[in-house]
Amino acid sequence: MTRPPGDGRSWWPRRARRQLASVGPEGRWAFAAAVLLVPTIRLAVRVRGFGPAFGALERRSDGDAAAFDVERARQVGRAVNLVADRPVIGGSCLPRSMVTWFLLRRLGADAVLVLGADRGADGVSAHAWVELHHAVVNDRTDVRAQFGSFELPQRRLRPAMVDGGTT
Repeated sequence: MTRPPGDGRSWWPRRARRQLASVGPEGRWAFAAAVLLVPTIRLAVRVRGFGPAFGALERRSDGDAAAFDVERARQVGRAVNLVADRPVIGGSCLPRSMVTWFLLRRLGADAVLVLGADRGADGVSAHAWVELHHAVVNDRTDVRAQFGSFELPQRRLRPAMVDGGTT
């Protein structure tokens, strides 16, 4: 016997379904990709370390930059966060930011993965987030105020070529 649609007994909470509906087609694509990528990247960072996992994503997302606005990037970030927030998948800030950064680069956005640290009363805490055009796309907009960021060497996407010149 199948359940009628909207009977409230879905494995995915109603609020999350509404949020997914609001992220647009690229967000839904990012959501589907993140279901596989977040746990994979979490495992790769744990087993191989950050450097090799980051390098593999960087090589697989190298390409030409395209015009991409911050709101579109935030839709991708929200979709990845919907996946990473699920207890079954669970992703800390590092794998969720790595996946968001990777997916944005695959879409042509020249996004930047940012790592930061904060020395508080409880010791040092680290955090990761993604920025596009210096705007945070997958976290609080004021995250830079709490965490001092440091330079992470990463390849930038190539500017797109139009009529023999760059855009």
